Amino acid sequence: MNYNSTFIVDTKRIKKNLDKILNNISDTTQVIPVLKANAYGHGLIGVAEVFEDYPQIQYIAIAHPFEAIQLKQAHISKKIMLVCTITQSQLEEMVDHKIELLLHDYTSITKIREYLLENNISNYPVHLKINTGLNRLGFKPESLLDIIDLLKDDVFSIQSVYTHFIEGAKVESNISYKQKERFDQAIEILDTQNVPYGFKHMCDSGAYEWFKEAHYDAIRIGRALYMDNPYKEDRFKDAGSWEATLLSKRKINEGESIGYGQAFTASKEMDIGIMNVGYGDGMMILDSNIKRYTLIRDKKAPILSIAMDQTYLDITDIDAEIGDTITIFGSTPTNGYLSTHDTTKQFDDEGCTLTTLISNRVKRKFIK
Repeated sequence: MNYNSTFIVDTKRIKKNLDKILNNISDTTQVIPVLKANAYGHGLIGVAEVFEDYPQIQYIAIAHPFEAIQLKQAHISKKIMLVCTITQSQLEEMVDHKIELLLHDYTSITKIREYLLENNISNYPVHLKINTGLNRLGFKPESLLDIIDLLKDDVFSIQSVYTHFIEGAKVESNISYKQKERFDQAIEILDTQNVPYGFKHMCDSGAYEWFKEAHYDAIRIGRALYMDNPYKEDRFKDAGSWEATLLSKRKINEGESIGYGQAFTASKEMDIGIMNVGYGDGMMILDSNIKRYTLIRDKKAPILSIAMDQTYLDITDIDAEIGDTITIFGSTPTNGYLSTHDTTKQFDDEGCTLTTLISNRVKRKFIK
């Protein structure tokens, strides 16, 4: 198939990042790769295959049922845990494929339990979510007493209990410390009530580096497989590089505009380049005060306006030619580099916000 652009994923970099993580945790702590949203845009199956080389990795975490099925159909050997809720209509297929389900509120417990009982299924593997402040999914610690009998029921086999940080990447966060206290309260209740719950996990990509006390039995790693902590100054390079092509170039005069609704008006004579990628491919449209660039011949080409299929670039100071490679982010063919975080730090976010948006119109190419 012919694609307008390619997202090149360096699996050696992913392995290097994973090895670094494994070297910084105890031998008894598991790593659970989080591959939701098409492995943060990097390509679900291609990334999942990386972990087949790691026998110590037991689980892969996924958010959407269809991605869990894709992993099964690709014969990925790891256990698959869903970290989001599902609808009643999705339940049968999940159970048929032995996808490990999430218990996060009274309704989820009763609906899943009813289905399992109707089909004479016992000891089905599930994971128990605790709400320690994110207020998205999960039981508050004090509400666990209301469901103790259901948790002890042999219909379920609880594989793990876990929670999710609000701001795990912020070192020494008071909110994170308070969340750990809440999680420990939940664990104490489960222990006191003799509820078997398997292993415990709390840390994400942001927290695992600084919050050793919250490692418990496992850590869930998503963003850190592909890119470093955005709050660090000396970051390692992203594993993914998005490349497109310079399709056209033209001059515009002072006062002339480009794009729908006159998105940009030139204050001087300028050279404009047209890239064959737009928001239909996953280019994020940002406020005009966010400074965003691409790289052409390792020089910065500012983004001026984004349409569905094409993007306007300022190439005034670049000796660019039609057919030149444009690096939207990542490493260039000549060892230049543009981090996703350089854009997302301007609006207090992480680079995976950009990679996750990359659509299926963009080819994924895996370098091994």
